[in-house]
Amino acid sequence: MLWQIDGTPLRILGSVHCLRSQDHPLPRLLGIAYRASGVVAFESDFLAPELQSFGRYTDSRSLRDDAPDVLDEVIATIRASGQDVRSAHFLKPWRAALAFVIALLATRGGFLPQLGVELTLRTRAPVDGKPIAFLEGPLDGLRYFDSAPIDVQVAFLRFAVREQAQAVHETQSMVSAWRTSNVRELELMLEVRLRQFPEIFEGAVIARNHRWLPPLLARAKLAQPALVVIGVLHCVGENGLPALLAKQGLSATLLPYDA
Repeated sequence: MLWQIDGTPLRILGSVHCLRSQDHPLPRLLGIAYRASGVVAFESDFLAPELQSFGRYTDSRSLRDDAPDVLDEVIATIRASGQDVRSAHFLKPWRAALAFVIALLATRGGFLPQLGVELTLRTRAPVDGKPIAFLEGPLDGLRYFDSAPIDVQVAFLRFAVREQAQAVHETQSMVSAWRTSNVRELELMLEVRLRQFPEIFEGAVIARNHRWLPPLLARAKLAQPALVVIGVLHCVGENGLPALLAKQGLSATLLPYDA
């Protein structure tokens, strides 16, 4: 989904982090917006090496202490996706939940991060000689997960394991809503996440949107055309970035594109 910030050279691309091979090629309008951009900005540098060690226990505890009831299934699912499980015991519950969902989507739905919008454009931009920028540091968004109380992290992990079919179905629905620019469907998905785990998603989505607003306002004043690539749930609702920019006097137009 692509928004033009009216009267500026700024465009916001709401993306999906994991896609399937059949979801490619990406919509034609996204390619046009990418080629027209002078710089491509992402949420953060998700290829940064410090991400590898973040979200792990730093004391004598392990996942077996906090969530022994789901540990075996988490490790089996991660192993089935081809990932290294040797250090999986030492992932904090939130990090284990994200690793589990990524592995689940890969093995049961064919959804892969390397086929997602971000990694597709992140790997292509250097080849095309396009400058890359980031709205935050590589760990900033994940700190909202990491700082959540341990009981919330464990509940988040148990929910991921318990609702496996829902995770695959929701991702399929998200891709469909993204393809058809179904804003209301995406708003409902965000509302569910905020209701289920407000301790995590109020920060990981809403607070980050407000933190990103000043740099986007500054970039809107520049002459250089910019394409800002962020998760699509950051783009919907009254606290979505298009709405926040509109409150600052910069209206955003959702551009229709064919699938």
